[in-house]
Amino acid sequence: MPWHQANNRIKQLVDSDIDIDHSSLLTDVLRTMGLKPEDRVRYFAYGSQIWAPCFEHSHQAVATVDDFRREYCVLSYLYRGTDRHPGLVLGLQGQPGAQVQGMVFEISVQDLAPIFKQEMLTNVYYPAWVVTRSQSESTPDSAAAPTKQPPERALTFIARGCSDHCVRLSLAQQADLILSAEGARGSSLAYFQQTQHALQQAGVPDEQLSELEQLINQRLAEHS
Repeated sequence: MPWHQANNRIKQLVDSDIDIDHSSLLTDVLRTMGLKPEDRVRYFAYGSQIWAPCFEHSHQAVATVDDFRREYCVLSYLYRGTDRHPGLVLGLQGQPGAQVQGMVFEISVQDLAPIFKQEMLTNVYYPAWVVTRSQSESTPDSAAAPTKQPPERALTFIARGCSDHCVRLSLAQQADLILSAEGARGSSLAYFQQTQHALQQAGVPDEQLSELEQLINQRLAEHS
């Protein structure tokens, strides 16, 4: 099945029952994508999975995905906030002409299970294939200079625009939530700072997030 048709089918599976068991959904998604338990798959990470992956991987590389943007657009009522004071975390959303850079990892199909459990806990995200353009894969011991690779598909998770958790906010509003919320896994500010550090360490630029970082640092300085 062509990747765009698989995406449509996956979206239908997710929309059909928001309370569907993660293992059942994973089984249906793998079947739709034509993946087998023994296969390996490329996974595109654009946020916290870069610095806190819940999976084992053998290779990684900086990768670019066209027609998508990374944005603080997902309200967090558990991990980085509460019902009363929601936090804010990253989501990936479609935008024609945009580009987003992140990390692509090679993982086993079995390692998709913890990713599904984490990313689909509140039905905010749905899995989809995207086309990535990456540099050569690397390992911690690799010293070879990176080279460009042909486009390849990778699995990622896209924020559901129709979800009550997904919002469009100004940079000032994003900063307000990031600076004011804390949840079961820590503060939204810690999430933001760790993600910024990981993106910078990977050499992944993001102009909008840099503007948001400047605003947050300014507010922190004013209240210090």
